[in-house]
Amino acid sequence: MNSYYIPDPNTPIVNKVICLLLGVVFIFFLAFVHGIITAINPIIYLGIVATIGFGLVFGIGYRILSKIAKVRDRKFITYSAAALILLGMYFSWSAYLGYLLVEFDHIFSLYLNSFGGLINIGVYSEIIMSLLEEGAWEVFDIPVSGVILGIIWLAELAIVVYVAFKILRAYKPGPFDERFNKWYTKYGLLDEFQSLGMKKGFAEIEGANVSEKIKNLDKGRSTRFGRISIFYMEHAQQGYLLYENMGRDSKGKKIEAITIIDYLSISTAEAKKIIDNHHGKKEFYFEY
Repeated sequence: MNSYYIPDPNTPIVNKVICLLLGVVFIFFLAFVHGIITAINPIIYLGIVATIGFGLVFGIGYRILSKIAKVRDRKFITYSAAALILLGMYFSWSAYLGYLLVEFDHIFSLYLNSFGGLINIGVYSEIIMSLLEEGAWEVFDIPVSGVILGIIWLAELAIVVYVAFKILRAYKPGPFDERFNKWYTKYGLLDEFQSLGMKKGFAEIEGANVSEKIKNLDKGRSTRFGRISIFYMEHAQQGYLLYENMGRDSKGKKIEAITIIDYLSISTAEAKKIIDNHHGKKEFYFEY
């Protein structure tokens, strides 16, 4: 009977703390950039682009940081990301207020010395409430304030949350070996194979083992094909196989993968053999 990788979400508290601290540092500087761009930007549409970029960069960056910290707990990644986004929005407002309060050359010094406005949270909160009452900017000489301004700020927060969480929810940590405290290395096979309708389709392919079955697979089509990835670690007890159905649009761009075989367990020796026989290429560390 085939066995599959079962992820263990239990992550040492030290790793989670490291991940969170790295996230705070990352969002601290990212939020400053977003706050200043928002402050100096004269066009509302560019502000929306900057906000989307804020969520996009944070989502990608925090995904990278969680892998560096070796965090496998997806719930922790999600909840900590939510907390960091809220903190980041406050940091962004702090940078924005710094632009209003001091000369441009001194904004970062104020931001840094006040730890993103956390030291002056009472004063900054009063200024934010004042902006809500009096308006933060004008459109056709009409101050944007009150409920409308509050809705805009909430919409800005919603955009950042949506974009960041879309990236983080798609992140599925790959196989991890507790014994070596390392992620398995992912190797993508250069060949394109037939697409499979379901998991048992691979089992029906002729061959006494996985390596032989791969040799007996048909070639993929130009628009629909199967992609095989092997997760390998030299001294581990086993390796893993990932089979995904892929597609291409009319421009030749790859469409989002559909997982058919999710980390099938194979021997380390067979994993190495498959990589060698099919010229497996090591994937970029932060792509898996």
